Amino acid sequence: MEQAHYFFAIPLASDVKSWLYDCQQKLQDKGLTYKQWVGIDDFHITLKFLGATSDMTKQQLIDEVKQIETPAPFQLKLGNFGWFGLSDKPRVAWIGVEKSLELVQLQQQIDKTTEQYGFKKENRPYRPHITLGKRWLGSEAVKSELESLERQISEPITIEVDRFVLYRIYPNNTPKYQKVSEFKL
Repeated sequence: MEQAHYFFAIPLASDVKSWLYDCQQKLQDKGLTYKQWVGIDDFHITLKFLGATSDMTKQQLIDEVKQIETPAPFQLKLGNFGWFGLSDKPRVAWIGVEKSLELVQLQQQIDKTTEQYGFKKENRPYRPHITLGKRWLGSEAVKSELESLERQISEPITIEVDRFVLYRIYPNNTPKYQKVSEFKL
């Protein structure tokens, strides 16, 4: 039997998801084409991707993560548009998330805790973002479009972070992510 896949993330309020959806629409209006546009209900800020996880390990992680020392609720600024990959073939389009001290501490605590259960520690620097689209389908260079979007996609907004969640991935459903457990800061 195949194991379910999970990840820890910061959920977003419905007004923030609407704002992100508007940003996504601007990308589509500019002609950016992706195989997968993230659904409005699936927007989140990833803290740690786990991948395949047994039910027993999942429950142990939930119990362990409930014990970690988390920061007090905090604010984050969202708003810079960016991409991963080449500027003429951007494989992922995203909205940037401020890399605050509290966010980094929370991410590191989760990374450290999950490592105790055999999950690989992330070697790349943590780059908080909210994915809008992935798997580039475009056939023409869009570097100039991306650079202009970087400056004009939206005014930054500030969000309140008072919790994070463990999501289970359902790749064939809409929404794809279902909350399994919630952790208050």
